[in-house]
Amino acid sequence: MFKRNKNKELINKLVYDNSFLVDKCDNYEMFIGNIRSVARSGNQILELALTKDKEWVIIHQCISKNLISIYANLYYESYPSKYTAFLYASKLGDTRIHIQDIDGHKNNKGIGSLMMNALKVIAEREELVIDGTFAPSDPAYRERVIHFYKKHGFRVDEERCTILWHLHEQSEE
Repeated sequence: MFKRNKNKELINKLVYDNSFLVDKCDNYEMFIGNIRSVARSGNQILELALTKDKEWVIIHQCISKNLISIYANLYYESYPSKYTAFLYASKLGDTRIHIQDIDGHKNNKGIGSLMMNALKVIAEREELVIDGTFAPSDPAYRERVIHFYKKHGFRVDEERCTILWHLHEQSEE
């Protein structure tokens, strides 16, 4: 019930107090349609943000008992928008979140960072640590992954290909 009320409040704000968005969006009605589509699907809208390239993105979460699915829908001039990136994680017990997969079809736009920040807010709210592993694939990709996690305050064990984040123990890059 909370997520539906939160989505309804956001949609009402956009419909009735939309001056901040109307001037920044080429096709405001289409964008509102995309937001409504995401909200009606039962997802919780976490954030409306701009990418590094000044494209609107809707960050939303599909809520289930132990699976945390965070999606990013990049706004296009079409309706409905399709997800551009996702982050899947599992809540393991009462102590941690384990990242299973992060995939972004568009690199270096800031979408992965928006999704990671959303996951960290969930972890902070529930006082959970975040952990995971990464595949030791080609060197260029490996360096990008390591940089991404370090940028977000994770401790990275490059030998074991593991990551760990805790609100009170963030790494310094």
